[in-house]
Amino acid sequence: MLGSATDAELDVMLEEILEVIDAHEGQVLASNFPKCYYKVHGKPLNFKDLGYNKLSDLIRRLPGVYVEAGSHAFVRRAGVVAVSYTHLTLPTILLV
Repeated sequence: MLGSATDAELDVMLEEILEVIDAHEGQVLASNFPKCYYKVHGKPLNFKDLGYNKLSDLIRRLPGVYVEAGSHAFVRRAGVVAVSYTHLTLPTILLV
């Protein structure tokens, strides 16, 4: 869903989401993001009030924020290097 948020609302949401990411060492498991948002801001993350069905739809709309696909997806700042370790291999460097 494209969403009905104004540019000003999206700017505020971007700042608030980046504050949550920064407060949690640069990344947050997407499934835990609403709880972490509440801990940082003392209010629920009401992405549906902004016209989005899913949190990932909102995050994908915000510049500077990246959400991975999958069941163990992380939300982080876009352009941050992530290191992924797999069993008995060298680390894989991903630029997201």
